[in-house]
Amino acid sequence: MYRLAIMLLLLTLAACGGQTPTASSLSAANLPTVGELLLAGPSLGQVATVGYLFIDEHGAVLTDALHMRDPPQPLDDLGLWLGDAPTLSNSTAIERSGATQYVIVEARGRLEGPGNFGPAGRYRYRLVDAELFSRVPQTTTIAQLVAEPEAYEGHAIRVRGELMSNADSALLIERIGAGGVPANNARQLKFATPPRDAATIPGMQSSADGRVMYGSVEVVGLWRDGRLYPLALIF
Repeated sequence: MYRLAIMLLLLTLAACGGQTPTASSLSAANLPTVGELLLAGPSLGQVATVGYLFIDEHGAVLTDALHMRDPPQPLDDLGLWLGDAPTLSNSTAIERSGATQYVIVEARGRLEGPGNFGPAGRYRYRLVDAELFSRVPQTTTIAQLVAEPEAYEGHAIRVRGELMSNADSALLIERIGAGGVPANNARQLKFATPPRDAATIPGMQSSADGRVMYGSVEVVGLWRDGRLYPLALIF
């Protein structure tokens, strides 16, 4: 059953290969991420959320964030188990790394739980009868986001910069000088929440007191209310 679902998904993607990529914008700018939905104490029943659809040999999960090692993996247990690989309602360029596949999606379905779902009962909730809509991140720059924040409101985006992060907050900055100090006049973006895997990214450096991590990254995430919600750090 799982292999059949994968084949159907790939055939759908191939058939859509010549179409215009799916829009990066969400149906509502304030749509909660999977993490926001779960950490708020979710109400069971019909829900709408956004996150990464992740598919591997075990099945499919809608996860709050990915850790982009080789191959990518869900960052933690903030996820909604889907079971067999679903068919995307508006298929687009799903990304692949070895046997894994992943793409940002907006999802609607029936939330069930708590329980023990997925491999080794890793996930406490599952999403049933899910309808998925892929969202392709729009590549932009820190300068563009600072100059025209409204133009990207409620969009999935991809942006490169210098990450400065501690346990409570994070910034994405155009340039960082010696010792992790932002360069003069460097534009910067605030994160809605600090990336949870910053300390594990290769090449990240630590401030003298060990409280701040900094280094060059590409961030895939959501732009909302003038802040960046991280879904993945690419290094």
